[in-house]
Amino acid sequence: MSVICSDRKWQHPDLAVERASPAFDIEEMTNFVDGGKDKTEMKRNTWSKVLNHPELRNTKATEYMSHEEKYRYNLSRATAMLKLIDEEGMDVNEISKVMSHTVSGFTTPDGNPLAVHQVMFVPTLMNQADDEQVSRWLGDVFNGTIVGTYAQTELSHGTFVRGLRTTATYDPASRTFDLHTPDVSAAKWWPGGLGTTANHAVVMAQLYTDGQPRGIHPFMVAIRDRETHRPLPGITVGEIGPKLGQNTLNNGYLLFDHVKVPRENMLMRNARVNEDGSYTKPSHQKASYGTMVFTRVAIALDTVDALQIAATIAARYSIVRRQGEPRDDGQEPQIIDYQTQQLKVLPHIAACYVLRASTARLWEHHTHVTSEVRGGDTALLPELHATACCLKALVTQDCSEAIEALRLSCGGHGYMTASRLPALYAYATAGATYEGENTVLLLQTARYLVKQAGGSHAPPAAGSAVTYLSRPADDTPFAVGSPAAYVAAVGRVARGRVTEVAAALQADRQTMPEPDAWNQSLVQLVAAALAHGRYFVVREFAEVVSQQSSSRAIQQMLELLFSVYLAHAVSRAEGDFITYGGLTPSDIRLNRRHLLRLLAELRPHMIPLTDAFDLPDRLINSTLGAWDGDVYRRMFEQASHSPLNTDEVPASFHQAMRSKL
Repeated sequence: MSVICSDRKWQHPDLAVERASPAFDIEEMTNFVDGGKDKTEMKRNTWSKVLNHPELRNTKATEYMSHEEKYRYNLSRATAMLKLIDEEGMDVNEISKVMSHTVSGFTTPDGNPLAVHQVMFVPTLMNQADDEQVSRWLGDVFNGTIVGTYAQTELSHGTFVRGLRTTATYDPASRTFDLHTPDVSAAKWWPGGLGTTANHAVVMAQLYTDGQPRGIHPFMVAIRDRETHRPLPGITVGEIGPKLGQNTLNNGYLLFDHVKVPRENMLMRNARVNEDGSYTKPSHQKASYGTMVFTRVAIALDTVDALQIAATIAARYSIVRRQGEPRDDGQEPQIIDYQTQQLKVLPHIAACYVLRASTARLWEHHTHVTSEVRGGDTALLPELHATACCLKALVTQDCSEAIEALRLSCGGHGYMTASRLPALYAYATAGATYEGENTVLLLQTARYLVKQAGGSHAPPAAGSAVTYLSRPADDTPFAVGSPAAYVAAVGRVARGRVTEVAAALQADRQTMPEPDAWNQSLVQLVAAALAHGRYFVVREFAEVVSQQSSSRAIQQMLELLFSVYLAHAVSRAEGDFITYGGLTPSDIRLNRRHLLRLLAELRPHMIPLTDAFDLPDRLINSTLGAWDGDVYRRMFEQASHSPLNTDEVPASFHQAMRSKL
């Protein structure tokens, strides 16, 4: 039985109508969303453990807490989550469900101070420490003695990793590295959990041996005493202060004053410094980027989680909310029956399905490539890195824009924190910056694409995401109503964008220095990378749908969702599809009408499609988005919790107003 339907009785009559006769099996659709029946069962089992854990099942409203109270509350619940992971012996898939935004938004509503420990620090040790180091540290990590963070970004340097200025200079006499922050602009800045939670950090620093710079390498560094939790000598550490959201992630700053770190604390799976200072470089220049690639794919998946919640909230509210001149039946119309509201909501439900499936495919590819890299084969790493950069940027951009559109679709009520939509937006929009600012990531993808288009890279392997650049353009004629024709057009846009900017770069390089030539094309390079990302998304989803063994009803619904996504994508980039995609102005006008027809066709399925996300009310945590649709009672009840409603006349009124009148 679905987690979300286990204890439900009353529901709003309008929602009951929507759920009365779904055109497809909702459980089967849930299995598709999750990636299979077994994964649905695993997810529900994991969520049930979280929702019923004695230290997690009872929640408190945090809106009126102080910063310290919020930190204490969220840290307590984060610790309980780690205890649950340990007690249940959860595997990596279960842990990912516990750490996903869907669950962490419930367990730690203001940000998880231990999130970076679990999703970056531990994976870095697992993938970049050698076997001896893993055996030395992991026991203390799992028993809670070591709590870590991942310290890469600096106050004056973020995505440009090569520009980091924290240094690690090896001294053969003492067999130690000297970690040093040259000035305040090189302070580590932003690592989650660093502020007051972590006692260790994986620190990314410029390595020097024999007086030679060796590039950025990771070091395991103790920053606080394990017993007293006080900063160790030479360490300056603290919290950076309030942000737009996620304020108990406990983001911090960190400076080193010639801190001595044992040679054995450099993570040495990929590169090595021997006792005499001799240096063995990694087999691939991006071999140490594993944590960032992992995290970027995880961010994309988690941001789709946030979009699913927002879409569910907006869909249910759009059914319950009635506004306008009464119809013949005496009732005001449901706002979802306005065409404008359908355009605000329905394309983003389609995006949930398309982005979830395509990002899950990238996750599978990441798992495969990671295994290959550990075996010494790095051939697939450059493409994985380029694809992860581009998809993280595209998904976080699309989802943050979509969540804001969904918030606006709920009118003034969507502006209230109790709707949860502001918090979802704050979470999603942060993803456009952390672990790689999106513009910079897109330019990294663009650099790879330009090299592929120019033939300066090895030919792509079969099944590569860039084979379209080395083949003739797909000349499938455009036809409204044909998903294959739309996918071909998206591919032509990507190909046209990439080849055009590659040619422009090549020409500019003949007349100006490389940096100037690159700068002349930055806007077009970003557009090319986004077009490539969009093509990856639609091609992967098309393949997922073609490989499905689902019922015909599910197949038809996925095709309808895909058609909505494709038509909406064309409507948002009409100029590109005329310039590069082979569409005519007439095609564009036909697509506009086609999109509106598709929205009307999708409208009756909106609630079953969002119910298929299988989200329990406690994880949605919204006055507007509960399963039963009892919106107005919940809103009034939430308002009663305001401290200003405790007394009929707050003392502050007399203190601030009466004395002045």
